[in-house]
Amino acid sequence: MRRIATGLIVALTLSLITITAQTPGGFPGQSPVPVYVTSGSGFLASGTVAAGPVLFADGSASFPSIAFASEPTLGFWRSGAGIVTLQGTLLTTVGVQTANSQFVGWQGRLLMSSPSDGNLVLRANGLTTGSQLKVDALPVASACGAGSPAAVAGSTPLSGAVTVGTGAPATCTITFGGTAYPSAPHCSGSVETTTAANARAMGYSATATVLTIVPATAWADGSVVNWTCISSK
Repeated sequence: MRRIATGLIVALTLSLITITAQTPGGFPGQSPVPVYVTSGSGFLASGTVAAGPVLFADGSASFPSIAFASEPTLGFWRSGAGIVTLQGTLLTTVGVQTANSQFVGWQGRLLMSSPSDGNLVLRANGLTTGSQLKVDALPVASACGAGSPAAVAGSTPLSGAVTVGTGAPATCTITFGGTAYPSAPHCSGSVETTTAANARAMGYSATATVLTIVPATAWADGSVVNWTCISSK
């Protein structure tokens, strides 16, 4: 082994493998280094299947453990327990556009992002149009009749239902918890019933945090009224 400057190894011969490497710091005991095989027979030949696991160092954002000679900062590395990170922006010609651009999607096609826990935004590639789906909290029902009106278990701002109270309720307010929609969502829904007399035409009006539902005529007591709400990006 010949060392000519701090942090730089010109050539290292190990067993039958000749490799070259460059390290970001001093040697030894410094950060993991990318290694490029230039000659030798100690590695598997092209097309050969390994008899056991092939293990790599964890790597880092600056030096992915699986990288490319022409672009050593592009590749894969272990960023945490159970997490493999792609360092770069694109995977395959029409593949994944990754977190470096804060989107996951397809090059030239649909893009997805998650601005906060429980929120998903779908966008056209040009970022000019899109919709947000919100599932981050159980909505709260109020002013939905007497008794104990409540949102049905498992409801979300995206899709849910409320069991209205008694006293022929003629309005219902649903408050969305969690992160507010970026704009007033577009909502629709119906009464979940097989009894024709209990069906209602209904109006839906929403802000970024509150949905108000008003039936054409008062609901039958205990009716289950559902909604679906999707906002613009």
